Parts: sequence; C-alpha cells; structure tokens
Amino acid sequence: SGPGVSDPQHCAVPYGDAPAQLPPLGSLSGTLADLINLFNQCVQAGGETLSWTDAQGEQRKACLITPPQASSTSKLPLVVFLQGSLFPAPVQLILNDWVSQARTADLTGDPQRPGFVLLLPIGRNTHHFYPFPNNYALGFDNWYRDLDRSSAGLNLDVAAVDQFIAEVEGRGIVDSDRVYTTGWSNGAALAQLYALNTPAIAASAVYSSPDPLTDFDDPCEQTPFATVLTPLMDIHNACDIGGICQTGMKFHQDLARRYPGL
Repeated sequence: SGPGVSDPQHCAVPYGDAPAQLPPLGSLSGTLADLINLFNQCVQAGGETLSWTDAQGEQRKACLITPPQASSTSKLPLVVFLQGSLFPAPVQLILNDWVSQARTADLTGDPQRPGFVLLLPIGRNTHHFYPFPNNYALGFDNWYRDLDRSSAGLNLDVAAVDQFIAEVEGRGIVDSDRVYTTGWSNGAALAQLYALNTPAIAASAVYSSPDPLTDFDDPCEQTPFATVLTPLMDIHNACDIGGICQTGMKFHQDLARRYPGL
C-alpha cells in the first residue's frame, strides 16, 4: 500500500504536503533556529561529527557516539535518535541520559555485548505546521512523505538518515539486524514514518509523538500507510496541552485497524 492524499484539490503532490520550505529571510523564528544551531555542537554530547551534502546542496550534520567496546569482532546495535524540533539536538541526548545508556544498556540479551552505537542526525531549519516559534525551527520534515528510495524527490531528511546510517554501518561495528529508530516529538513522528518504510529497521520506540500523517494542523493529511510492518511503540502522557496524546493514539489505532498484524 502507498500514500493516499485526503484532499487532492488542496495538495499539489502525491506525498502529502510539498517539501518543507526554508524560513523567510529575517524571520524571527528562523533567526532563532539559526542561533540555536550555532551551539548545536556534537562535542556537547561527547561525540564525533559526521557531515554530508544533500541533493539540494545543503550541508547536513550528524552526531555519532561510539562506545569503546564497539568493534568488528563485537558489533553493537545501532540506535538512531531523531531530535524534537526547536531545541538543540545534543542537549536532548544529555537530558534523556542516552549517552550513558549507549555504554551499558542491554539491547542484545548478551552480557558480553552491552551498549549500542548512538547516531543523532541533526535537523534542518525549515517550515513546520506548528505554532510560533516552532513554525520555522530546527527539526525534520514529516509532512512531505516521499520515502521511495528510487524517487528523485526523496524526502531530504530521509535521504540524510539513510546516508548517515550507511556511513556508520560501513565502519563494520554495527549489528545490522539490530538497527532501531527513536525520537522525541517531531523527531518521533519521522522515526515512526521512517521505520514503517525502511526494511532494515528492526523496530521503533518513541516518546511524545504527534501523528506523522494526520496531525492537528496538517493541511494535507493522509491515510496511514506502511510498506514494512515494523514493530512500533509510542510512549506519551495521558493528555497534554499540545494534543499530542490524542493524535499519536489515533495514528496507532488507525494502523492497527488497517494492518492487524502490525
């Protein structure tokens, strides 16, 4: 099954909304995002910075945290964390204790292989369908849903995640059967959408995710779709001021009805 636009007269592309636009020149929220990005250094989280230039010529960054026990003879799971929007990404890792968990957490059931490789792709400063000041902010575009890897119009954030995962796996330290996506808020939405359309992802567990396909202010909502029945778990408050619990719960309920085996 594939994407289905609910309002074809309003939406110009078959993948929901058009690709996210850059902020207007001099916009307050766009300037705020740029200022935040100046301090969005991987060194804050004790990691290594990866770089790549996307199809639009934009320089993309990722933060890689590799525990010392990772090696070609002791390959570890890979956890890809996608940041929540607006706030600096490495700080989110620190506040949620991801860095220390990367050294000790058990994701294999093997006491001889504790920990995991942690990859943090850094979001872009683009338009979001969120209220100010998050309408132009650091984060990911989960509203343009071209995840077809053969498409020339592949979502730029999806392409970046693909690239950084491939780069890390190319080092020979990753257990390719245990590649997971996670994230917070805006990043959680893309983490789930990515996992449902990427065969190499073993599972996705996120927190406080809005619905990546029918969020409350999305003008081009879509019917939930998946090309891979990847296991998902979403943790969120029972209710919150942003309505995330309502849209996130509806997303999983809609998926369960459409894909009973998910």
